[in-house]
Amino acid sequence: MAAVGWGDEDPQWLRVAVTGPLALLGLAAAVGAVRTSLRSIRWTRWSFALAALLVIGLVALAVVVGALVPLGIVVVAPHLLDIAVLVGPGLGVAALAMLVLGCARVDVALRGPAWVAAAFVGLAASVGIAWIVLRDHPVSQEIDPVIAVGVFVLLSLAAVVMTVRLLGKGVAVAEARHYGERVRAAQNAAKQARLVHERWRAARRR
Repeated sequence: MAAVGWGDEDPQWLRVAVTGPLALLGLAAAVGAVRTSLRSIRWTRWSFALAALLVIGLVALAVVVGALVPLGIVVVAPHLLDIAVLVGPGLGVAALAMLVLGCARVDVALRGPAWVAAAFVGLAASVGIAWIVLRDHPVSQEIDPVIAVGVFVLLSLAAVVMTVRLLGKGVAVAEARHYGERVRAAQNAAKQARLVHERWRAARRR
């Protein structure tokens, strides 16, 4: 990112190389969201499921825009490429928001870290929206684009790190609850079996 921001030219190889780790991180987050949604209840399940779909869409968009188009494997019209570049951050912010919302609903103890992650997500989204809306404003013309991009990148990285860390805790809590539900179900089944056996023995004694 430093080479792209302060270099004399845009090295396509760096953009392609960065796309791979980001795609793997996105797939890991999508898998975690799916695992948590399968072990969650009510609206929490839908929050994680929607987050997984948004992350998968973001990964597919990042691979096409960040790797396939620069390498010449896929040809996309310039106006469609500009739209994809604008849609990408929107998908990312929406996915992070759904993950934070789902983690906040999983357990009360996760609501504090969820507020912190939500603050970073909101700041990153605000900076991105302000830069897009006010890019023709005279005040924006005086700001160095490298500084604006750097602030957005730092806030986005902080939001991603906090959300992925929060998602890890959410997965652990959901797994523990799912295991506890299985244990309670096994205990109830064993209790019912003992009651049936005692009734059978009492009927046999009579």
